Amino acid sequence: CLGAPGCKNPLDNNRLRFCAEHHHLEAVCAVNGCDRPVVVDTDTSRKHKACDDPVHLRMEAVNIDSSRHGKSKTQRQKLSKLNDAITVHHPPTSTDDVPLQDVEEWYEHDVASGAVRLRQAATTTSTGVSDQPVASDLDADGCRAKDAPSKLKATFRRQRTNNEQLVVRPCGVICGRGTMYHHEAVSNVLIMIEKMFTLPRARKPQHMIYDSNCNALREVESRKIAFFEGMGMCVDAFHHRTKHKASDVLCRERCDMKAYPELLDDNGKYYFNSSIAEQTNVWFGGFHNICREMTPVKYDFFLDEMILRRNLMTVATLQKQNKLPHHPPVL
Repeated sequence: CLGAPGCKNPLDNNRLRFCAEHHHLEAVCAVNGCDRPVVVDTDTSRKHKACDDPVHLRMEAVNIDSSRHGKSKTQRQKLSKLNDAITVHHPPTSTDDVPLQDVEEWYEHDVASGAVRLRQAATTTSTGVSDQPVASDLDADGCRAKDAPSKLKATFRRQRTNNEQLVVRPCGVICGRGTMYHHEAVSNVLIMIEKMFTLPRARKPQHMIYDSNCNALREVESRKIAFFEGMGMCVDAFHHRTKHKASDVLCRERCDMKAYPELLDDNGKYYFNSSIAEQTNVWFGGFHNICREMTPVKYDFFLDEMILRRNLMTVATLQKQNKLPHHPPVL
């Protein structure tokens, strides 16, 4: 149940939007910030998911229309981009189930014309999310444009977790998985890493390579998180070269892999494949259609089992190549 802020309770079945604890919210308007009761259709006696506010009712109608006339499942699969593992968007697979909301979406209400439009985020990644208005919403003075339609959010559909985060060794062995419920915020990634490597027999890595490590490093220093002291926090080579600003002094001086000689070979090239996690995500994202309708227990079991089997195959391949995969001795 992600309909209520901070709730991680599982749904009883796929025909519900809320868990048992928050089932009472079914009788409340689905538009965020509205606590008025839902209205009943006088013709069909069917309960709406919105109150009697005309704008909220139009939002619900637009949502229903988008579910009925959206692209086919095959078309969505062809157009989707697997930027992160298990985050692609598909339409509902059954008319009996409550439709899924896989990506961030909002409604724009034009007060002048009364029109309501459904908008969806162009991408599914949310690393380093910010609550500040996006640049397109701002005028030249940095303020929100006066004529921009107001944005409204609602919970008409079942919510999905944001994505699955994999922690991968440079050799390709997956050593952990974490579920991001709402956003892939750097604070959540740091919590996952600290919990993962403080388990019994776990070994804290000397370096952590992450595509938003500059933001993570700022978070570590501002909160003074002791676990990450002495750990190199670099951005992978691809994202550092193409996605990060050259004017960011901290990112350029402290998050560049070239600043750490132990990460380079004798020729000055990268010793490790820093994009191994992104490459592993391509394999991991292939299980999306298999597990998207699973209950939480089956979902976790299936993905963990697939990871374990892949690790066995990866280690066997490394042994055949005489790479001798092993844990270094404790110093």
